[in-house]
Order: sequence, then C-alpha cells, then structure tokens
Amino acid sequence: MKLDLTELLTVDGTAKDYEVPLDMKTFLPRGSKTGYPVICDHEIRLHCLHKTKREVEITLEIDLSLQIPCDRCLAPVNYPFLFTETETVDCNADEASRIVDLNEQPFIDGTTLDVDRLVYNELMLYLPAKVLCREDCKGLCPVCGADRNRVSCDCEAKKEGTLSDQLSGFRNLLPED
Repeated sequence: MKLDLTELLTVDGTAKDYEVPLDMKTFLPRGSKTGYPVICDHEIRLHCLHKTKREVEITLEIDLSLQIPCDRCLAPVNYPFLFTETETVDCNADEASRIVDLNEQPFIDGTTLDVDRLVYNELMLYLPAKVLCREDCKGLCPVCGADRNRVSCDCEAKKEGTLSDQLSGFRNLLPED
C-alpha cells in the first residue's frame, strides 16, 4: 500500500492517522529462498506528524504473525510481531544523500510512503534468529526423518556401534606415548 503524504506536508505541525491494509502476503527475508506467510487480521496503524520543512515523524504499529517453520522439526509456528516503531524521514532528501548519511529509507520516495516496504524493514530488524515450536522440541530423526515429537523411532539404537567404535581404526595411526 502506498500513501501520498502531500496533504500532510502543506502545514508544519499537521498530524494524520492512517489505518491501511497490508498488501504483503508473504515475507521473504533478504538472502532467503523461502518466504513466510503473513497472518495479519488488523490494518496497519500509522501516525504521521509533519514536524518542519518536510520532515515527517512516522509512528508505525504492527500486530501480525509470520508462519515460520520450527528450526528443529519444521512444524509451522505462528510467530507474533507486536510492536510500535518511530521513524523520522526527510522528504527533501534524495536517495543519494540518504546513502551518504547512512540513512537509507527505501520506503519513502518524495512524498510517497510505501507502507509494505516500511513494515518489511521493521520485520527484518525483529526477525528471530531461531524459532522453536516448543522449548523441548526433539526435532527430526537424522536417519529416517521422523518427527520425534510425534513418533519414536529406534534408528539410533540400530546404528552399528558408537562413533568412537566406528573411528577406532584411526587409533592405530596415532603414536603411543
């Protein structure tokens, strides 16, 4: 969803609240080949305040979930994101000056605010490093691939000896002290 902020920028001190739908249906993190479905039952809330000289303070309220697979068993987990963030943007600045200032803001182009891009940037900041379906998730069996939270397998018991038994031939190569 793109918002035109032209009306907001007519008078310093003007404030406006927006409730806009999120067009993003899948969240694809940078560097990833797999996207996560976005579950958003509410509209995204924005409060925009024209501070001075086309400088706008944007307060974003996010209440949504991403369906992310568990890092151990791959079961889908609805991971909630509920937070409020505030960004200050200079609508006068062009892309080159933002890069020089290390303040890249690809969600604003002149007076047009790309809400999906703003939400995407904030989700990237809050994306967890690890997601588990539950704290004691047992994961998948490395031999047969069974979900060890649901079924028990005896693949580990069937293995030929322990790792130290399998590598015992290397002991003969080491010099004895």
